[in-house]
Amino acid sequence: MSIVVIGDQGVGKTTLMLELARPSNGNVQVSYPSFAQLKNDFMINNQIVPTDNVYNTALKVKVNLPSYFKEFDVNWVDTAGEAWKPYSQWQIDHPSEWADTLESLRTSQGLMLIMAPHRSLLREDLLEKSPEQIAINDSRFRTKKQWQERFKEWIAFFELNCSKVNQILICLNMADLFCDIDTTATNLKQDYLYSNFKWYNYKEKILLNFFSDVIDIIDKYDYNRHLPIQLFVTTYRNRTLLEIPWIYLGGYL
Repeated sequence: MSIVVIGDQGVGKTTLMLELARPSNGNVQVSYPSFAQLKNDFMINNQIVPTDNVYNTALKVKVNLPSYFKEFDVNWVDTAGEAWKPYSQWQIDHPSEWADTLESLRTSQGLMLIMAPHRSLLREDLLEKSPEQIAINDSRFRTKKQWQERFKEWIAFFELNCSKVNQILICLNMADLFCDIDTTATNLKQDYLYSNFKWYNYKEKILLNFFSDVIDIIDKYDYNRHLPIQLFVTTYRNRTLLEIPWIYLGGYL
């Protein structure tokens, strides 16, 4: 079984995966490859190297669940930003790589899409505190309307290419730029630690607080799936929010 991690350029895929692999006392560990090896592969002088092609990295992820450990394979697909744009020139110029990428998606057990927030969701006070000194007009952040259109494109992509994928997760990344991550993490962690916790209750909280602009799109897509998509907010700056999607996967795979 494998999980494929995808997303547009600059949304934080590499940062999230490297932080997940960083040694910690958390409930999710990357047992292979080592953090040092991943840093060597994806960073130069402590800076993440921009991706210019498609690179597949095999990882083993170990999750500590309430009564047992679960280990599963992850196929981290790191791509050039153009790769995921509908009918992009990159797909035309790289037919073999694109075909292989689609095949890995179609045969995967789960898919994790990483998205950046739209500008309307960002908080000026949190942008000012960001160590990266990110501006609200950064090209990674679309307007609300542009973000909604991109969300529709992703759903259309899922409908065309991911009908057999059991678990589809959408992670709204960079949560440290649009919410109090410590409070959010504490509230969400209290929920999923209970034995009678239901993930659909978790999804409703995330949906109403952070995905309200696309509720109708999500509801329509879920109606036609045997398993609904699951929603998360993530950031490399909070271990709990970073781990929750993987804890969810560990319980279902």
